[in-house]
Amino acid sequence: MNDEEKKKLEEDAKKKAEEEATKAAASKQDEGNKPTTTPLIDIAHAAAKRMEKANEETGRLIKRQEDLEQRRALGGGSQAGTPYVEPSEEERKKKNAKEFFKGTQLEKDIEAANK
Repeated sequence: MNDEEKKKLEEDAKKKAEEEATKAAASKQDEGNKPTTTPLIDIAHAAAKRMEKANEETGRLIKRQEDLEQRRALGGGSQAGTPYVEPSEEERKKKNAKEFFKGTQLEKDIEAANK
């Protein structure tokens, strides 16, 4: 998750909290003479809940990303420090064909055709 997505999630959560707080304040005012809390406190509570949820999600995503980086770093390979590049479908087909025809005349014919 990149920074833009995080900001968007935070903004969406903030909007939801504000809407919930205004709805809660409106319903409390409709109840009549009962004591009500200020809408700002409700908004702050809703914002705190949103931030806690966002922090939990961010923490989970960071942990997941760290795990992926560890696997990539410890995955082996002779290209130390370089990211793994998935071979294209054509490259995989050529490799599979070469392995399949290994030790036959067709292997030599394929090599000759590729040169």
